Amino acid sequence: MPGCYRLGWRHGLIEEVAKARDVGINSIVLFPKVPDALKSPTGDEAYNDNGLVPRAIRLLKDKFPDLVIQ
Repeated sequence: MPGCYRLGWRHGLIEEVAKARDVGINSIVLFPKVPDALKSPTGDEAYNDNGLVPRAIRLLKDKFPDLVIQ
């Protein structure tokens, strides 16, 4: 999709969110790329505290506590 980029949860994500906040954006949506091997019919990876999304949310909330993440 044009204008969409895959960012690393440790590198790139913080910088992009900081740029967005600089222009007044305080809400983001995460669209993770979960490895196929972790996918299941019941979505078990969504409940993994050390999964990609929970780690990204913790990282972002540590840096930007008032950020709205959808």
